[in-house]
Amino acid sequence: MEKKEGSNRDFQEIQEENPLEEQLREINEWQNNSTNAGYFINKGSAPIPIKNLSKAPVLMIIVGILFAIPTLIFIIGDFSLSSILNSSVMILISVSFIVGGIIRLKRRSRL
Repeated sequence: MEKKEGSNRDFQEIQEENPLEEQLREINEWQNNSTNAGYFINKGSAPIPIKNLSKAPVLMIIVGILFAIPTLIFIIGDFSLSSILNSSVMILISVSFIVGGIIRLKRRSRL
């Protein structure tokens, strides 16, 4: 019986040391609840791709630019108040990615 307790402790130590298991569990949770719109809102947790994107500020800036280019082309092609209002969400997303990436790069360079 003592061996089982010792083996459980070893298993718990190995499980704590492996961060990939936690990420795999979060990815499975995200996949299982991807169609449930209110699942992540009530828990206060963001989906895994968004969490990992914030760790790479250069990638955030690139994604922001990729969101901004088609939006700017759409606005320039049909410059009117309605086109600006229709693309306001995309503008907000792209600006937030670009500004967030710049802020994270500045924080990283200070450290």
